Amino acid sequence: MSCDNISQQADEIEALRSIYEGNFSIEDEANRSYAIQVEEGSKEAILYFQFPEDYPANSPPVFQISAPWLKGTQRAEASSQLENVFLENIGEPVIYQWVEKLREVLQSFNDSESCNTEENPIQATHENKSELHSQYPLVHGEPLQAGKCTFQGHLAIVKSTDDVKEALQTLLEIKKVANATHNMYAYRIKKESGNVSSDCDDDGETHAGSRMLHLLEILNVTNVLVVVTRWFGGVHLGPARFQHINNAARQVLTQAQMIVDEKKGSK
Repeated sequence: MSCDNISQQADEIEALRSIYEGNFSIEDEANRSYAIQVEEGSKEAILYFQFPEDYPANSPPVFQISAPWLKGTQRAEASSQLENVFLENIGEPVIYQWVEKLREVLQSFNDSESCNTEENPIQATHENKSELHSQYPLVHGEPLQAGKCTFQGHLAIVKSTDDVKEALQTLLEIKKVANATHNMYAYRIKKESGNVSSDCDDDGETHAGSRMLHLLEILNVTNVLVVVTRWFGGVHLGPARFQHINNAARQVLTQAQMIVDEKKGSK
């Protein structure tokens, strides 16, 4: 690593520390890894970055954008914009420009949300066969409010992983669901041998899928796929969000008569 690169990296870190103060943090100083929290309106993200030996002369910093609300295509677009900033400024420090570009991205999402009509949960229903291309109907649970966030469970009877894929595809054809912040799911399928096949997915909400799967195991339900959709309302719920996710999953299971509603005493 050239002395010039070392000097420029040190100067850049000193400047970033001064500009962003409490929003700047050192992840691993020995490996030149840092993070900056970026806030704009109701949106926030964390930019993690690490300096390679030949930055800024040749290579860009290795970076990751952490924002649970940022979906796949949105994340790819934001990353592409940061990469373009580097390509336009090869040989120059770019972290400040990256942070401000990321701030612009957050603002664009704020503007988009304020211009669009509010995405409400879909209406709860026991069957919606017009939306389903497979032989198994979807059940949409009652929306549950928590702060400014909304959680809604969805359920499909499944007997194979192909059924799971088809049910998920059908559900995500509903625009309001596809545009939600998270669509975490879990399923259990009982095979002819008696063994149970299961899997889950967090969709960016770390540990949510595995907690949903644990709920299915406790309730001993099989041949079922449960999806919980979360629309983020701008307020972080902390660990309490997992209780809301489980409540939404349990509610749709009860609605589909997969488990006993203890209050009503129904099957």
